[in-house]
Amino acid sequence: MDMHIDLEGFQEIQALLERAPDLTLQALHRATVKATHFLEGQVKERTPTGDLGALRESIFSETRISNGLGVTPVGVIGVVGTPLNYAIPVELGTRPHFPWDKERNELPRSLVDWVHAKLGETGKEAEETAWLVARAISKRGTKGAFMFTETIRRHGDDVRGIYREAIRDVVQQLASGTAR
Repeated sequence: MDMHIDLEGFQEIQALLERAPDLTLQALHRATVKATHFLEGQVKERTPTGDLGALRESIFSETRISNGLGVTPVGVIGVVGTPLNYAIPVELGTRPHFPWDKERNELPRSLVDWVHAKLGETGKEAEETAWLVARAISKRGTKGAFMFTETIRRHGDDVRGIYREAIRDVVQQLASGTAR
C-alpha cells in the first residue's frame, strides 16, 4: 500500500536541483529524514498493541537518495512501513473470513497473543477464546485501525511544512552566497 504526500512548488525544487544539485539533495534528504521519523512516531502512537506490541515495534522509517539510475529519478525517497504481513488488514480492516495460519495449520499466533493481551487468558483457555474470536471474525470481519491513513490525513500539512522550510533554506543559502 502506497501513500504519497504531494509537495507544492515542484518547479522550484527542480530549478534548485539544476542550480545546486548537491545542496538541494542534502536539504531534501535532511527534510525527508525529519519527516519520516516524525511520521513513524505518529503511526506508532496510533498502532494497536493487541499483538503484544509486535506490530507497533515493527514500524520503521528509512530514507534513501536515489542516484537516478534505472527508472527512479534523482531524488530522495522516504518510507514509513512494516514488514509484517498482517499490517494491511489491521490498517484497513477485513471482510468476514476465518483467520488461519496455512503454513502451521492452526490459528494465527497473533490471535492467541491478542486474547492473552486483551483478556489475560493463557494456555488452553486462550486457545479456546481465540477460536471464539476467529468465529466472530468469520461472521463480522474486523474494523480498520487506519494508523497510516490517519497519520497522513492529520499531519500532511506538517510534512509539507518541513519541505517548505528546507526549500527556503536552500534559497536563502544561494541568495546569501553561503551555500556549502
